[in-house]
Amino acid sequence: PSEWCNCWIHTGHLHIEGRKMSKSLKNFITVKQLLNTPESHPEDFRMLCSIHRYRSTLSFADDALLVARRLRLELETALLAAHDTLYAQKDYSSNKTKKKSALRMKPDRKRFTMTETQLADATAQARSSVTSALLKDLDVPIAMTALAKLATRIRQYALNDEWVYEPLYAAANFLAETLRDLGFTSTASAWYGRETSTGDGEENSSLNALNTLVDFRASVRTAALSGDIDSLKRTVLTLCDDVRTAPILKQHRVAIVDRPDGSSALTRALDEENEPSDTEIRKPRRSDKKIDVSMLDIPPSELFKQAEEFIGKFSEFDDEGLPTHDAEGIALSKSMRKKLKKRLDIHSAKWTERQSSIV
Repeated sequence: PSEWCNCWIHTGHLHIEGRKMSKSLKNFITVKQLLNTPESHPEDFRMLCSIHRYRSTLSFADDALLVARRLRLELETALLAAHDTLYAQKDYSSNKTKKKSALRMKPDRKRFTMTETQLADATAQARSSVTSALLKDLDVPIAMTALAKLATRIRQYALNDEWVYEPLYAAANFLAETLRDLGFTSTASAWYGRETSTGDGEENSSLNALNTLVDFRASVRTAALSGDIDSLKRTVLTLCDDVRTAPILKQHRVAIVDRPDGSSALTRALDEENEPSDTEIRKPRRSDKKIDVSMLDIPPSELFKQAEEFIGKFSEFDDEGLPTHDAEGIALSKSMRKKLKKRLDIHSAKWTERQSSIV
C-alpha cells in the first residue's frame, strides 16, 4: 500500500507496587490468578481500566480493584432495581417477592410529575455527556462518571411507590445499552438477560443459579430451625445432593463432584450416561500413560540411531550416542543438544529399569 497507516494509539503501562508489570521482572499477575481471588468478577478489571485514561499509567492494587468493583455493582444494582420494578408483573417465576412488587404497578398513572421530569432530564444529560466524552479522545472515565450518576437516579426512582413506565425504561435501557457497547455484557445482562425471558418460564442462567441458591438457603434454614441435630444432618446432605441435580448444572453441561477431603469441585459433564462419579478428580499419573515397549529395547547409545522418530535426522554422534550434527552436517545448537540430552537421560532411566526387571 502507498500509505502504511494514518492512525495509531499510544497506551499507558500497567504498574504494580510502583514498577511496570512485566514478565522479565516476574511481578505480573495472570488472568487465572486474578479471577481466582475472592469475590472476583471478570468485568472488575475492565471497570478498573475504564475509570482511567487509556494513555495514562494504571497502577494495579487491591484497593483500586475494590473501587472498580463497587462501581460495577452500583451500575448492576440500578439495572436490577429497574428491571424488577418494570417487569415484576410478568410471570417470569413463582417468586413471591416479585408477585408482591407487581402490586406497585399503577398503569393508570401516565402524567409526568417533577420526579419523572428529573429522571428524563438526567437520562438526556447522561446521553449527551457520554457521547461528548467518547468523541473527546475516548474519555471513558468521564463517560463512566455520567453513567454512575444516572444509575443513582434510576435506583432512587425505582424505589418510589408510584412511578411511570416510560422514563424509567428509557433510563435503564440507555444505561444497559451503553454498558454493553463498552464491553460490560455480564453487568448489562442484569437488564437484558431477564428482560428477554418469556412468560413460559424460560429464565437466563444467572436467574436460575440465584433461584437454586435461594431455595437451598431457605431449605437449610428451615431444617436448622427445627432443632433436631440428626434430622438436620440428614436434611442438609439430601439438599446437597439435590443441588447436584439442579437443571442449571445440566444447562451448562457441568457437574459437581465430591472429593475425599470433603471439598467439592465443578467438572465438565460428558453426557447423562457418563457423568463424573462421586470421586476425587485425579490427575493422570505417569503410569496411566501408554508406553511404547519397543522403545525400551533400544540401548541408550542407539536411541537416536534406531528409534523411528529420529532415523535420518542426525549424521554424527558423540561417545554416548548423543547427536552432534543434523542430517545436513550442521552442528546442533547448545539448546538443542540440551533437549536431546534430557530425552536421552529419561530413556536411559527407563531402559535400565526394564533391564533390571527382566529375569
